[in-house]
Amino acid sequence: MRLRTTILSILLCLLDGQISLAQNVWCISTTNLDAENYYGATVANGMIGIKSSLQPLQTEHMIMAGAYDKYGRGNVDNILMVINFMNVVLVVDKDTISLSNISHYQQSVHFKEGYFSGSFDVSDKLHLEYQIYALRHLPYCALMNITISPLKDIPIHFIHEHNSSEALKELKIRHSELIEGNTHLKLLSSDTESKTGKIKVCATSIILAGDDKVYQKGKDYHVSIVGACVTSAHHSDPANEAERLAIFTALEGCKRLKDTHTNAWSKLWMSDICVEGDSQIQQDVHNMLFQLYGSVREDSHLSIPPMGLTSNGYNGHIFWDADLWMMPPLLVLHPDLARQLIEYRIDRLKPAHENAYAHGFKGAMFPWESSDTGEEVTPTFALTGPFEHHITGCVALAAWQYFCVSRDTTWLRNRAWPLLKETAAFWESRIEKEQDGWHIRNVVCPDEWAMNVDDNAFTNAIAAKNIEIAIKAAQLLGVKGPVGDYTINNAASVPDIEGATREHASYKGEAIKQADVSLLAYPLGIIKEKSQILRDMEFYIPRIPHDNTPAMSDALFSLLYARLGDTKKALYHFHAGYDEYLCPPFRQMAEEKGGKNPYFITGAGGLLQALIMGFAGYGINDDGLFLGQQHIPQGWRSIIINR
Repeated sequence: MRLRTTILSILLCLLDGQISLAQNVWCISTTNLDAENYYGATVANGMIGIKSSLQPLQTEHMIMAGAYDKYGRGNVDNILMVINFMNVVLVVDKDTISLSNISHYQQSVHFKEGYFSGSFDVSDKLHLEYQIYALRHLPYCALMNITISPLKDIPIHFIHEHNSSEALKELKIRHSELIEGNTHLKLLSSDTESKTGKIKVCATSIILAGDDKVYQKGKDYHVSIVGACVTSAHHSDPANEAERLAIFTALEGCKRLKDTHTNAWSKLWMSDICVEGDSQIQQDVHNMLFQLYGSVREDSHLSIPPMGLTSNGYNGHIFWDADLWMMPPLLVLHPDLARQLIEYRIDRLKPAHENAYAHGFKGAMFPWESSDTGEEVTPTFALTGPFEHHITGCVALAAWQYFCVSRDTTWLRNRAWPLLKETAAFWESRIEKEQDGWHIRNVVCPDEWAMNVDDNAFTNAIAAKNIEIAIKAAQLLGVKGPVGDYTINNAASVPDIEGATREHASYKGEAIKQADVSLLAYPLGIIKEKSQILRDMEFYIPRIPHDNTPAMSDALFSLLYARLGDTKKALYHFHAGYDEYLCPPFRQMAEEKGGKNPYFITGAGGLLQALIMGFAGYGINDDGLFLGQQHIPQGWRSIIINR
């Protein structure tokens, strides 16, 4: 079966009698820059995320993956907003440039080449354009290119700044010079610590050109900022390493940096989802993939928080969001990136052992919220930390899915088997056998409004799936596996409610936070009968409130309706999964309708699965990735998965 598809791109297409440039699906540009409704775009490289600012030549903040310390919400580990070293203050003819004295201001985010840009005029004095890159090939480095086109001879002065964040102590600023042969670089460096002193944070940047002078009419001038931020979570000597990396980027040269970065993104985009017939959906899909690809990088052994590297939402912790919602689309499009999310869990198997031990269980029990240590970091005001145990099964399922697609038996034996074995051991110690059957008592469901209930359908099912996976892996490797007394049949023993699968033992039809039962149909594949899948959706969809619920349920319903062949309802739920969640001006997706903390990459992961596993007809089973029947909704010409 041919899974790799290539297509010819049509650069110009006729829509409603007008020519529409195909590049619009790769870029969002806006001049509607309203301070009351501005939610910046993020460019990220899997290590640093740079959030755009409404202010010209400024960035709102930078976030670094893998660096955590206690501050803020819940007094638990929080991903660090690090030193923001990509800020320039521009003085034109003694006037400091700001929103109040510029015109024709435009900002854009460019998905294909992986950068953010802005442009504006300063009265009749100059036109300026700038681009910001989180360099894909250099995990700790960033670049800002500025082009100035003077409209008259005029003095211009650049002030380069480093800014701290609420997560850090006051910056210590250092100026130094590197003079070696023909090389003369002026370095701006800053050092600080996280609030508790756990993490040292250092940044160095270099401004190339931009000395005080009169800029002449009719000539274009190019100024660049290159730099790096490094923490002690990533290097034992972050101050010197930041300086070394900044010098490296400066001497690589801006053209080489840009070209290598662009080539790296070009390779990422060799795996793409093409929706022909709806340019707005195509643009939004590229936005989703841009956020997902930007949140993970090769060989990092790091996972993805719900908001990726766009904000410190949910403290930047790692949830089931990464394993169940984000990993599958990566697995189809970029298995090497998907593996990083699983390696993150494997590297933290020991803390999962200790977590199980602390709760009186065997094996490995993964925390509901995880940071760099792999220990439980859920704030104590949330009962999800002690009780939302289904995440352990989700971690095991992700590892098994990666093996099924990769067929890497060496990786299964050396890396994944200990995780599969120990997570199954957890469930065997967690499940209780009583006179009336098997039970998993006192859990928080994926529907987190259902707390401390017994026999949640999904938790019971993922436990059985975890044990089943471990048995299959053991047979394949020729090693001893779980006993396997608890099976899918045991897990399905919760009585129904009005013909639908009961969410948990005491469920009586109340409102739910998000789709729960339907997860048994996908991704678990335990409920297979189409009529039952449909009954479950028809029962639970009206019980999910329209507002204040996360943007994942509709993606799941879209996927399932597509598989059932009802493309009209599938497309309805696809749009319902994000249309009302978008924030201006860059169509950034929030977690809830009216939410103000985009980008919610968990929701994007669900929608990408709806496209790949629903409309496009892909699936994953024990034999690997397969392509089944496509279901193309009205208005689309085709959906093509390039991988």
